[in-house]
Amino acid sequence: MKKVLSIDGGGFRGLIPAFYLADNNIDIKDFDLVVGTSAGGLLALALASGMPPRDIADFYESLGRKVFRKPALVRAARMVFGLGSQYSVKPLRQSIASAVGEKRMSDALIPVLVTAHDLASGQAVWFHENTDYSMMDAALATSAAPTYFPPHTVGDMECVDGGLYMNSPSDIGFAAARKLWPSEPVEVLSLGTGYTEGDLKVRRPWHPVGWVRRVIHVCLNGSAQVAGKKLQYIPSCEYTRVNFPLDKDYDMDDVRRKTIEVYREAAKQWRETER
Repeated sequence: MKKVLSIDGGGFRGLIPAFYLADNNIDIKDFDLVVGTSAGGLLALALASGMPPRDIADFYESLGRKVFRKPALVRAARMVFGLGSQYSVKPLRQSIASAVGEKRMSDALIPVLVTAHDLASGQAVWFHENTDYSMMDAALATSAAPTYFPPHTVGDMECVDGGLYMNSPSDIGFAAARKLWPSEPVEVLSLGTGYTEGDLKVRRPWHPVGWVRRVIHVCLNGSAQVAGKKLQYIPSCEYTRVNFPLDKDYDMDDVRRKTIEVYREAAKQWRETER
């Protein structure tokens, strides 16, 4: 039985699975492959580079508080006047460097895969241990969420967040495991970044801002449900989805102390779920 750890994207909500990993001292060496998208990609790379699970939450909390610092009015002005992304990539790069240094994908302790999307070709991109890329490039590519950060250039590719097409990469992890170990059954542990009970309230007519929030909601939750349902139909796959209940939808760049405490408690209330 080959074991896959899959971690969703979700911006600073990635702190929730980071708390879960730290609280349960989950040893990456107990897995044969780790996959991640966006925030999950950063966590996957940090773990695969050798960061102890007990340190992963402190790393991600520090990263978020350094990166998501601009006041809302400044961020809005940058968007309205076309001055670029909401946040600078410099503190993100510095935080990633503290975790992966100059390691390359081939230096990973176990096979690792993170997702991105190439705007130049319109193709999905998978950075893994058999590709000759630095972990830094993979991390900046998978976390380049549109409007939040600029696309990251890797060779001829203009990479953005892989969460645009697959926020929960559990089925990608299964496919990669089957390619690596064709005759082995696969066990997938998929970690979410929080969910709310029920759906967003429907109000008509919808304002464009309401549409944006709903699209984000669907991207974060829908892909996990689709991936999970597909894996449940595969006899050679044992799939477990762990997610964390939240009292409301939190913005992906909400780094307030009270929000961090909500995430800390949510990680302790984990549930096996389809969401």
